[in-house]
Amino acid sequence: MNNFSPSSTDFRLSKVAYLVVVHGSRNSSYRQQLDELQDLIVEGLMQSCLLATAYLELGEKPLSISIIDFAIECAKNGYQKLKILPLFLFSGTHVLQDIPKEVNIAQQNSPVFLELMFPIGQSRDLIDLLKSKYQKYPQYDRILFCHGTSLEQGKEESKILGKKLNAQVAYWSISPHLSTIIQNMINSGSKNIVILPYFLFSGKIIDSIEQDIKLLQEKTNINLVLLSPLGATIELAQVIIQKIKENPYF
Repeated sequence: MNNFSPSSTDFRLSKVAYLVVVHGSRNSSYRQQLDELQDLIVEGLMQSCLLATAYLELGEKPLSISIIDFAIECAKNGYQKLKILPLFLFSGTHVLQDIPKEVNIAQQNSPVFLELMFPIGQSRDLIDLLKSKYQKYPQYDRILFCHGTSLEQGKEESKILGKKLNAQVAYWSISPHLSTIIQNMINSGSKNIVILPYFLFSGKIIDSIEQDIKLLQEKTNINLVLLSPLGATIELAQVIIQKIKENPYF
């Protein structure tokens, strides 16, 4: 779906509305997790705010149309600006090219001003959240498992994040893959390894990795722990809320 679901009790108490953009998925569980996260964000704001979510891909309509539709809703309810927050973790093609293109197309027919925010992955609060997840296993060597991107900027961001977290970085779509990093760490003497999937929600990739880890666990004498992804949690909602509250008009 590429729909929006505005949530507010009095639209005019805030001058700025928000549209959270995600990649999108055909998986119904993804949609459910996104809805749950949106509810947590609205609840956590503790005041009225017109906020919606939209898909970049795999939706019922292009993102630009979803933006225009929501912008019309915003204008009807007294808003003058719509800020668009990409819920993406690294600067890949979607963040650097696809989303800005869709926003520029939408602006030509939008009744309100559109402003594209920096993606959530550049938030300091998100790094603190990742650190807190690792801290449950203080004696374990760390792996940060990411989807991966072919763009150098995104690769560099993942390497920098890995250093900040004191974690080895492995990828799903590019090298080095998770199995390679795990084997290298075993060869270097690691006995306990904790793996943090740097993904928004659970899904097929996480399920596949979970099975791979179980098989590897049976063949080795090391302890492998797979943490949960960010998920539709209060902690992630608070990171997004803090990003929203950085807006001086809120």
